[in-house]
Amino acid sequence: MKKTLLLSIIFSFIFIPVTLACSCFYPETPLEELEKSDAVFSGKVINLEQIGEPPTGHIRATFQIQESWKAHTSKNTVNVKTSLSSSECGFNFEKNKEYLVYAYSSDGEYSTSICSRTKKLSDAAEDLNEINKNEKQEEGGGCYFDPGIRCKGNWIQECATDVGWINYEFCENGCN
Repeated sequence: MKKTLLLSIIFSFIFIPVTLACSCFYPETPLEELEKSDAVFSGKVINLEQIGEPPTGHIRATFQIQESWKAHTSKNTVNVKTSLSSSECGFNFEKNKEYLVYAYSSDGEYSTSICSRTKKLSDAAEDLNEINKNEKQEEGGGCYFDPGIRCKGNWIQECATDVGWINYEFCENGCN
């Protein structure tokens, strides 16, 4: 009886399906991620294409580039692939949504995952502030997003001018 129970327990572990899960290290700071990424840009998803089937397939997202901080190309669109499966760390891009993308080049294509700092542009104020502030310091001028100020859902930029700092209202639909 004990022998049968022991064998049952052993065989039950052998035949349990293996479940893979995405495991990420804590994300680096925006500047560290900028440094190690091959491309960093903001853009709008204009097309999503599924290539293959889960669990080995991926999604190819085509972005209309709005702004680029690294690996700027003369093209105004770029393709980024990500795994179809969240268990394989795939990022869930949505068509017509805007993102800040940290991408890596592999086999001539850009890719990203949920382990990078890639996120919806509406959630990226901290990253944009750090990246633009660093760029401004390196170049001695420029603008950066102020995460504390909003204007009808859009961010206001602080800009260096010849006469000092001014607030520039960056709003598509006007400001109050």
